[in-house]
Amino acid sequence: ILGRFPPGTYSFNGRSIHGNVLRGEVELTHNIPQAPTITSPTEGQNVTVDEDLVVTWTQPDDPDIVISSFEVILTNEEDNSFKNAQRVSALANQTTIPASFLQAGVEYELEVLAREESGNQVISLIFVNAV
Repeated sequence: ILGRFPPGTYSFNGRSIHGNVLRGEVELTHNIPQAPTITSPTEGQNVTVDEDLVVTWTQPDDPDIVISSFEVILTNEEDNSFKNAQRVSALANQTTIPASFLQAGVEYELEVLAREESGNQVISLIFVNAV
């Protein structure tokens, strides 16, 4: 798909739901970072609701792409509700989700996004079960 859209500045025109004209520009790059690897918890792991959930990942290893931040997102898979999101430093490789965001008997999708300086991002995800 990147071949269809070469890097450069793209202009957009549109209308709001109230009919107002909207205009904008965006710079498109092909600087796509490597996905981080979630190292803890692991896919399908049972996580306890009695303790905070520590999420760790490995940093992408590409010297040509500058990571600007990571985002960690926890979503309840049963009702697709958003439970917690944290944007952390590009130097970070872990964060903690408070136990109060977990409910026993629920499966959660856990995502770690690597975002590079122009806004491109990639996602790694796993599923965990709260017990």
